[in-house]
Amino acid sequence: MGSSNLSSADRHYNAGVLHYRAGRAQDALRSFDEAIAAESGHRPARLARGRVLARVGRLDEAIAAFKAAVAERPTDPEALNDLGNAYRERREAEGALWCYRTAVRLAPENLTYLYNLGRTYLEVGRYPEAVESLAQVAERSPGDVEAHQDLADLYYLLGDRTRARDQLVSCLDLAPASAVAPQWRARIRHLEREEPDRVPRGADLPPGGME
Repeated sequence: MGSSNLSSADRHYNAGVLHYRAGRAQDALRSFDEAIAAESGHRPARLARGRVLARVGRLDEAIAAFKAAVAERPTDPEALNDLGNAYRERREAEGALWCYRTAVRLAPENLTYLYNLGRTYLEVGRYPEAVESLAQVAERSPGDVEAHQDLADLYYLLGDRTRARDQLVSCLDLAPASAVAPQWRARIRHLEREEPDRVPRGADLPPGGME
């Protein structure tokens, strides 16, 4: 479609995308505002505006923007996921979990929403629910290294060293040249040496890696 055939809202939206790609966040926000002024229900501009606000640290405004997008389209899983991301960044886990659960229900085929749900459960210490979500991601996308690594952390926290080791082996099989591969190998050796009654069931490990 030629630019002359674009609506005013689309032209402003496209200008905002170009501004953002050039590192001009404030100009991008102005263009997205102009797109929304021209067409209040312009979904791409609403979501883009919220994402830019989140990326420049204006989380309260980002949440308000995503809430407006969800109010416009209550069954839009992408808008709900974006709102969940903003809540998660503001450390409001319950709000994030509600958004992710709803996004997963609306779009069960989208593994990004399911992964975000599992990661948030992990971050707040709800380990069995985190395993349930992340195991689905690993099963449906067996090449997802991050999901296997998170599952390794989770199984270790739950005291299941055999499954923790298996997940780390999967990480090595998938990404043997990864910068963290030496850590995976060291952790595998450690798990193979551990006595079962020495597995710390309440260890406070950093999400995403057992160092």
